[in-house]
Amino acid sequence: MSVCYDVRFPGLYNALAQAWLERVELGSVIGKRCEELSKGMQQKVQFIATVVSQPELVLLDEPTAGLDPVSVEILKEKILKEKDAGRLLIITSHIMSDLDELSTEVVYLQEGSVRYNNSIEELKDITGEVKLGKAMAKLITGLDRKKNTRQPLNNEHQ
Repeated sequence: MSVCYDVRFPGLYNALAQAWLERVELGSVIGKRCEELSKGMQQKVQFIATVVSQPELVLLDEPTAGLDPVSVEILKEKILKEKDAGRLLIITSHIMSDLDELSTEVVYLQEGSVRYNNSIEELKDITGEVKLGKAMAKLITGLDRKKNTRQPLNNEHQ
């Protein structure tokens, strides 16, 4: 399967897919098989395949995992442009600094239950932390302490 094939959608491939490939610095790999690309390049191709059709909802699972620093920043810039274009983005990630930059809301699941569902700013206010990573750690630590009693946090939405 070639990169051209991966990002081709009937009637859409031509200029739009080519422009996206150039935006994420992949124009030079058109025609190569995906298996020949690095993990980072494959992730960029997957991102293009997701956004080229301009969906209202975009699901991204660990979008920056395994990328080099330059590619991370390029991809985050593109994600923010999609967000600014009015797309609803759902991002799963263990990289809290990325989520802090890209997201406004956070949903935390524990053992299949929603344990927190509110804005990142609210979480930071509740925990007294400035960084999302520290705020999440404090939230999780608090949940672990309450785990045996099953008492929800004050802001918990179930």
